[in-house]
Amino acid sequence: NGMFLHFSISYQATEGTTNTTVTTTAVNTTISGLQFGTRYIFYVAFVGRGGAGPAAQISALTLQADPSQPSATHTVSTTQISVNVSVPIARYVLDMYCVTFTRISVSNVTDNPP
Repeated sequence: NGMFLHFSISYQATEGTTNTTVTTTAVNTTISGLQFGTRYIFYVAFVGRGGAGPAAQISALTLQADPSQPSATHTVSTTQISVNVSVPIARYVLDMYCVTFTRISVSNVTDNPP
């Protein structure tokens, strides 16, 4: 379709949101502002002086949001420590959380601070 002018990239979420179109002359382009965990359909077309060529269709699913930091509370007795971890609810799939602890030697604790 003639001399290259730009690429036309149109996209929309499959849930029926409005179509958005951007143009670029770059071979690699980043589309930002997409929603977490959403399937999008992209149409990429070469645009020349004679108009747009046929568009390639690409379907992609964005990643889920990164999990937020959990909060933890604890209860201490003479023989044990109980820890309760609370994970914030968000739009992501929780694969796992890793809980680590470090034992502190009794010799590191003093009843009479300086």
